[in-house]
Amino acid sequence: IAEELIGRGLKVEFVGSTEELPWVETRLRALGLKGFHRDASTLVVDPTTDVLILDSYSIPMNDLFIKESNWLRVIVLVDDATPKYHGRLYIHCGPETSWLPDSSKVSIRFLSGIEYLPIRESLRKIRKESKEEIPTIVTVAVIGGGSDPFDFCAAILTILKELPENFVATFFMDNPPLALSDKRFRFQKLGIELETFLNHTSLIFTTAGTSSWEFLSCGFPLGIGCAADNQIANYDFLTKNHLAVGVGTHTQASTWEIDRNKVQSLLIDSTNRDLMGRRGIEIVDGYGSKRVVDAILAELV
Repeated sequence: IAEELIGRGLKVEFVGSTEELPWVETRLRALGLKGFHRDASTLVVDPTTDVLILDSYSIPMNDLFIKESNWLRVIVLVDDATPKYHGRLYIHCGPETSWLPDSSKVSIRFLSGIEYLPIRESLRKIRKESKEEIPTIVTVAVIGGGSDPFDFCAAILTILKELPENFVATFFMDNPPLALSDKRFRFQKLGIELETFLNHTSLIFTTAGTSSWEFLSCGFPLGIGCAADNQIANYDFLTKNHLAVGVGTHTQASTWEIDRNKVQSLLIDSTNRDLMGRRGIEIVDGYGSKRVVDAILAELV
């Protein structure tokens, strides 16, 4: 969204903590931000001109920084786990949600749908061909999302080690196993190099967060895991509509229950991979950020 705003000549400042994801900070700074702030204390706000785009689960609802009177407009990006923040425009970037704004406020707008999924421009450039070329070796990427806080990569690695199929799997994780003799497995940290790697990928295992929609927009077949409560709606929608194969869930005991047969089937069945890739491109066109920004700017007219 910041990329789209800046592309239209608008000034954008970012407020947030990115220490755990240095590659994200590198990408943000490369966009041409007017300012980058670790916390709100260093940002000077003009309530007659400035717009807040809020995306948070943890900021207290009574925090002065997000108070509506401090801004020209407050725009809130929401999903099922978002607090009932006060705003003028609410946007749910996805297919279904139980989140609804306060019905007593008649002046607000609430937009929801797949058409609002924000996809960065660099991903639109690597949309795969709709027909998968069947490789002699299936090339797999395993990505736990962000810093992989739920150890999804390790859970998929445990299953893949047991399978006899001919594949090469690259795990994007910060702390790979110290010693692994199986030459099918490779490891690297998640960063901006991922997009170059994706050009040669046949199959992706990832969690059912934002990244799953990004990969769908490129036409990649997916095996997805449900890591947290705010991923349940995505997981259910994607699996129910045959846009991805659900391979497992993260339990309350902080362990993964991964379906070995589903993982193996994805490696073997190139026809199903091709069909999923086609459906992904059809349902996510990659221009959601443009629609989000159009909606935000319409609020300012």
